[in-house]
Amino acid sequence: MGPGVFIGELAFLTKNPATANVCLNKQAKGVSWNSSDLTRLLATRPQMKVAFDSLLNNDLASKLSNDSNNSGGRNEASRSRLAS
Repeated sequence: MGPGVFIGELAFLTKNPATANVCLNKQAKGVSWNSSDLTRLLATRPQMKVAFDSLLNNDLASKLSNDSNNSGGRNEASRSRLAS
């Protein structure tokens, strides 16, 4: 994972518990928010919500793109099975 990457974003978006634990190395810096507090903050600050959503969307798109590129064709096979 590189700088600016969201961790736990799916748990935040789906309002479900996170399914993994994260450990940072000593040089890494992280920021964490309480989900309820962040939701309330974003609800009262529309411009902040737009900026946050944009960052989150870009992060998710990048992760999906990387996953698709690194899947060795597995995603294509999965789509074929779903289409049948």
